[in-house]
Amino acid sequence: MADVDLLATFREIAPEFASSDDARVRFFLQLACSLLDESRYPPNKFGLVVVLLAAHMMWMRGRSANGTGQGGQLVQEKEGDLMRMYGQIMGASSDRDTWLKQSLYGQELAWLEGQIFPTAVMTRMLGEV
Repeated sequence: MADVDLLATFREIAPEFASSDDARVRFFLQLACSLLDESRYPPNKFGLVVVLLAAHMMWMRGRSANGTGQGGQLVQEKEGDLMRMYGQIMGASSDRDTWLKQSLYGQELAWLEGQIFPTAVMTRMLGEV
């Protein structure tokens, strides 16, 4: 996918970054492209993967810049005398999954990758083979 197509796709998918200039968006598109292994993705999906990852990184950068990304995810909140605890929610998912789930763009990327790389399920066969 050409740079112009990536930029146009980014602008359609991520309208919340309309005020970001093209140079900044291109920087994140190039950064996302350099972090991905193009050979792992079908050619018709790679551009979308790049756009979603770039939008996710920009969203995370904006969240971090305004202070809402500090300290991890909200893990506990109390109303009386207001108490909030931030940290990592531990579970079966990987750090990458946890990172991606923090934005809509990351969730869409995780879903898309789930479609491209379906999880294999191993079953036990009963009887003789």
